[in-house]
Amino acid sequence: MNEARKKRNVMLATVISLILSTLFQLLSVIIYPPDFSLDYPSYSPDGVLLLEFGGALLLLGLTIIGMKAEEEKETLAAAGFTAAAISMGVSMAGLFEITHVNSAESYEKFYYITVSSNFLLFPALILIASYQRFKNWIRMAGFAVSLPLLLSTILFIAGYRDYKNLELISNSGYFLLMLVCLLWAYNVYINYKEDSGKRSPG
Repeated sequence: MNEARKKRNVMLATVISLILSTLFQLLSVIIYPPDFSLDYPSYSPDGVLLLEFGGALLLLGLTIIGMKAEEEKETLAAAGFTAAAISMGVSMAGLFEITHVNSAESYEKFYYITVSSNFLLFPALILIASYQRFKNWIRMAGFAVSLPLLLSTILFIAGYRDYKNLELISNSGYFLLMLVCLLWAYNVYINYKEDSGKRSPG
């Protein structure tokens, strides 16, 4: 019974972390939408704090799934979840820069941090797609998230500096990532129910 309770707590911590992460990030955009009237997007410090809180919950959820994947001998997937958590941590550090942006030049500094975090996120999502406990379509959806972020990264490296368009592309990728987090939470719950059914007598 104690072991069953532990598994239930792991499932709850993962699912709740991923759902609340998405909720707080969506609330940030809804309550404090970015201002696109300038040459570069302007973000509210309060909105960034909400994003940071949602990001912290995402790091927690990714860490738990990574540890669970390691227990299941899914080494590549575990490494992917861990790398994704590190990438999101770097991205969160860059968010503090965005509250002090007052020129296109200072926005460029923020974007260098964002692009650097993407370098780790791309392979992380590929590794996560190897996780056998996720349904195939969820694994593919997780990989598809990287495409808008890959596009914005390539454009930035190529010298494209229309930050409003870059942010629209990047934000579409992060929005898709939020949806995928909900799919991961759903799959974690389904896996728990299936595993619980196998353990039940009869």
